[in-house]
Amino acid sequence: MSQFDVAAGISQQAINNVIRFLFDNDEAKEKLFTYQTTQTIPDLGDFELSLVINELPLIVFEAPTHEEWDAAIKQEKAEWPLANGFKLQLPSVTGTMTYDEVSTTATGEVIIICDLFATSLTDVCLKPRAILVDQTDFSEMDAELVNHQLVPALFDIVDPVLTSITIPAIPAFEGVELQPVAFKITGGSIVLASSLKTNPATNISDYTLPSGLTSGVYTEVSSAIPNVLLNKEVKGQTFGDEDKTGPNEWSAGYKIAVTVADLSLDLSDEKITAKLTPGNISAKGEVTGLGIGITKSVLCPVTTAIDAMVDPDNWDKLTASFAVSITPKEASVVAEAKLVTVKVKDKDVQKVRLKVVSTNEFAIRALPTWSGSIVGTVMATATSALVDMIPKSLDKLIVDKIITNHLQSLDVYSVPVISNTIAGVKISIGIPDNSITVSTGKTIVQQLEINAVHVPAN
Repeated sequence: MSQFDVAAGISQQAINNVIRFLFDNDEAKEKLFTYQTTQTIPDLGDFELSLVINELPLIVFEAPTHEEWDAAIKQEKAEWPLANGFKLQLPSVTGTMTYDEVSTTATGEVIIICDLFATSLTDVCLKPRAILVDQTDFSEMDAELVNHQLVPALFDIVDPVLTSITIPAIPAFEGVELQPVAFKITGGSIVLASSLKTNPATNISDYTLPSGLTSGVYTEVSSAIPNVLLNKEVKGQTFGDEDKTGPNEWSAGYKIAVTVADLSLDLSDEKITAKLTPGNISAKGEVTGLGIGITKSVLCPVTTAIDAMVDPDNWDKLTASFAVSITPKEASVVAEAKLVTVKVKDKDVQKVRLKVVSTNEFAIRALPTWSGSIVGTVMATATSALVDMIPKSLDKLIVDKIITNHLQSLDVYSVPVISNTIAGVKISIGIPDNSITVSTGKTIVQQLEINAVHVPAN
């Protein structure tokens, strides 16, 4: 079973789209897919060598066989087996060697055997490891030319082409430690994944791509990471509010407080639900008659009260403690993901944040225990107003001040606008403006897009 908390991926088709754009761009084609050099052969002198890739190269996520590896010409330190081997097919390559004004030309198919290579704890790139050329009909001179001159030149050509393909990065989470990235080729895509450092080791041996992908480039995050971020902010914290209301004849005031036991996202029902579990809820109130001649006979003796009055002579005031309960045991809202772009150190960073769109029904009951009996029209009106205020105020405190405020300031994840300019072409990965973040029931999936534009020379 797979274990990961965040992942990113790019499909074979998306990579080939980048290669196609480079190949179709005249400047990039000349710089990346042709090669000319002058070499010196001892005892013979100088000769000119040129290579031209005539047809569109294609990435194929198909592992090379052991036989193909044995027959290939390998880079130094390239070893079998390749953990994530695949092929770059060059359907037609023309190599020309000119010596003493005599040219020898050959055209044929070449297969570059490649692998994924970790450049850091979080980054992965594509690297050529070996080149397979059918040498069945080669003369000894042909083999010498191909193996010692053309093949090294081919490595020089394909390396920058593969380097130009930017793999989407694992999203960044401020203050969250992740494990070193795990990566593999699966389901026609390159997948990178990681887990919280406190969770079990990342395992993507049976990883399944998210459904419904159209761009072939994406990131996904489980609820574990945003839940860590949320609870860093609110778990164990107490949030309070107080207010007073009433006309000239009376006033009713309250103080309420909610301590958060947990605030977390639930993705189990194909939507993003934020649930707050309160650890403790307290509510106290006070009603006061203001100059209306309320006398001792209006109220019961203080001996019947739960909370003794501070001033026994002040019989025109009642205090109350409330026993508060929530049904169900947590308050919850439904949220949707939205995209915002902010500047971080003069660079655009796209952030996925949450917006509350609806509140699930929950009921708050607040049962008061008064410091005296409620007698008389004015006091009854005041206490009724207070009893009505407490649940509404607790509802507003929980939904608005705690859940909504913290959800809307939470970065579910940040995606730097990654760009790479090569041979006059700027290639970037980012989140499209009209993209939709969806929940698969396990993770929040965000589709990305690759843009490639020609950058004219200054």
